[in-house]
Amino acid sequence: MTRSPPRHLQGRHICVALMSLLSGAASAGVKLPAGVVVNLELQQTLTSAYTVTDAPVYFRVKDDVRIDDHVLIRSGTLVTGRMVNAQGQQRMAQNGSFSYDVHFVPAVDGQNIRVIAGATRAGRDRSDTLATGVILWGVFGLLTHGANAWIERGAILEAQVLSDRMIDVDKPAAQSPQVIDAWHATSKGHHFDFTSAGVIEVNLEKSRNLDTVHFDLQPDPATPLPGAEPLRWQLVALDGAPLPQPIAALRVDAKGVVFDSWALLQYCHDGDNVVGFRAILPDNTSVGAQDTIPVHFAVKR
Repeated sequence: MTRSPPRHLQGRHICVALMSLLSGAASAGVKLPAGVVVNLELQQTLTSAYTVTDAPVYFRVKDDVRIDDHVLIRSGTLVTGRMVNAQGQQRMAQNGSFSYDVHFVPAVDGQNIRVIAGATRAGRDRSDTLATGVILWGVFGLLTHGANAWIERGAILEAQVLSDRMIDVDKPAAQSPQVIDAWHATSKGHHFDFTSAGVIEVNLEKSRNLDTVHFDLQPDPATPLPGAEPLRWQLVALDGAPLPQPIAALRVDAKGVVFDSWALLQYCHDGDNVVGFRAILPDNTSVGAQDTIPVHFAVKR
């Protein structure tokens, strides 16, 4: 025969049970309902001329997503999408086009939230160009090229949450290790292979070979260089903010440290762009440098 606990202990057991239930409810998290819209801000310029199929497309969350004063998805969170298809401009005035999508957005507890988001772009309508070309120039009018599709950085993409998810708002966010440049270098200038102009103009509707850019990066004399081996430079920041992914230099030649031009220009905006470089030394210290690149994106709006 099972005996009941003494009366003075029954109340204590009830309190413990209630506290356990409340604790379990708190740890269950906060529900992120299906249908919530997350605004994503494009971090790079996309164009069917230079952005290839399957290339990553980077966004950052524009605004906090809040439920009952709890932040479930934090502003500034990096989100990676994909270029689904990209087709450059063609002859016979055929325009370029591309489409991209996003499938997941990270929540504050680190879990990936399934979303649906995507967009398709095509070059501006130039059907009249084809007709005019054929009339005026005969068969040579068929050689007229269309316009590339493009979209500039800063554009907003709406991503919709597909299903309810419970978010642990008390879980601490993972912190990226901060790298501090212990040593400094100076950029004594840059040179783009496709132009010698002071302002780097890129026509997003037309295709051309942008080739490479050379930076004359000179470490300060006091920097403890690791022997004769060249520093492994990376492009890591724009206007003081980290790039979605560092861009490794292609090589070092007689003109300096060489990077792919579009790999850099896709993150730039109209005006002066302060680009940041970093090289990690063998002792895990780093050397940093900066340069300013004036850029103008030429498009017909």
